[in-house]
Amino acid sequence: MKNIEFNASFTVEASMVVPICLFIIMDLILLGFGIYSETIDFINENPGLDFDGVSAFRWISAGKDFIDFL
Repeated sequence: MKNIEFNASFTVEASMVVPICLFIIMDLILLGFGIYSETIDFINENPGLDFDGVSAFRWISAGKDFIDFL
């Protein structure tokens, strides 16, 4: 196998970029869990509310498509 050598700057840059990328990914995952938890709490606090998530998603998607069309 051929031994490939890199400059030391690649290692230093990677040691700074990788933790930042991991932090961003973990933060987005935690944000998703938080939004899910808030949604479940909202639905449990309002039992009489007729909430259809699929229809709401379709309306939002249709609205985005309309705005993109404009």
